Amino acid sequence: MGSGRHIVFDCDGTLLNTQGQGQPYEGIPELLHRLMAADYQLYVWTGRDRPSTLRLLQEHNLMRYFQDLRTASEMTPKPHPQGLQDMLSGVDPSLVAVVGDSWTDMKGARLFGAYALGATWNPQVSSEALTEFGAHALAATPRDCYDTLLRLLQG
Repeated sequence: MGSGRHIVFDCDGTLLNTQGQGQPYEGIPELLHRLMAADYQLYVWTGRDRPSTLRLLQEHNLMRYFQDLRTASEMTPKPHPQGLQDMLSGVDPSLVAVVGDSWTDMKGARLFGAYALGATWNPQVSSEALTEFGAHALAATPRDCYDTLLRLLQG
């Protein structure tokens, strides 16, 4: 599986601003492009259903970046790590970072044994809640996210 470094993104509130028209947050396409170019394996783990997740990611030309995805349609709800376990079977969790905007993302990442990175570019996010539920780090922008992921998964 490539470099052995794996990044899992939440969809709503992390990749896409679902408070509006479901557009990608500013800097998300560039972040995904940079991570893919750096040989990271990218995934989506979302509480959204599969059909709408696929539609939104395809509509914004983002699906091409992702190796796999798990949605609410096929897994035990977050924070249970079943979706991560299914997608990343056989992968050392210490080589995985989960980027999300909710406490369930942080707790699920921790339960799986991955790094938890809180995406605070969503204005609805509580940095305190992300930290309380186990975020290893917070990123205020997708550019910050890239730098923080490099730091977390160096080696």
